[in-house]
Amino acid sequence: MRRRAITASCLALAAPAAAQAPGLISVETYGLTTLFAPPPWVSPENTASGSEVYRNEAETAQGTRQFIVEFVPKGQSFDAWVELYALTAESPLQGHPADYRNGMARRYAEGCVDSALQPVLDQPAQQVFLLFCTGYAESPGVGEIAVMHYFLKDGVLVNNYYHKRGPGFALDDPAGFPLTEPEIRALVRHVGALQLVD
Repeated sequence: MRRRAITASCLALAAPAAAQAPGLISVETYGLTTLFAPPPWVSPENTASGSEVYRNEAETAQGTRQFIVEFVPKGQSFDAWVELYALTAESPLQGHPADYRNGMARRYAEGCVDSALQPVLDQPAQQVFLLFCTGYAESPGVGEIAVMHYFLKDGVLVNNYYHKRGPGFALDDPAGFPLTEPEIRALVRHVGALQLVD
């Protein structure tokens, strides 16, 4: 797992600005109201009609409660997605969101031919970051970029994330990435819209 700038321009990725509530989806997550942007391929009013949706809530093996809602573009399957967008919440949890970010980065390091972590926002309660997987260990011809936002408030960890799959790529060749630099910037702003309200 590399923790470095992928390209010089990635270093210049600005921290996401707080979004206004209009246009955001609202969901109750363990005593908090979570506001998050709709999947990037649809408008808020077309989220359900433009997406396949999976939703579940259950107790984890660690005794916490976990909620998940996942979206893929209409016509894609959850088994063979190209784009995946999701919101998860888990409670009660303690610690620092950076610890959970680093845990996710370790998973990528274990499951990818090569991987890299690019932090964008590093605050005590929030982490926005990119994860690059040049190719899956079991399928090296398929790579992935993920844009994630972890937000911990009142013992509730909320994660809003977007994944894009494409052909395997090299970390030093941005032209081969499954997302362009402008798309990455837009997605950082998109997941950066996440808000938690008492």
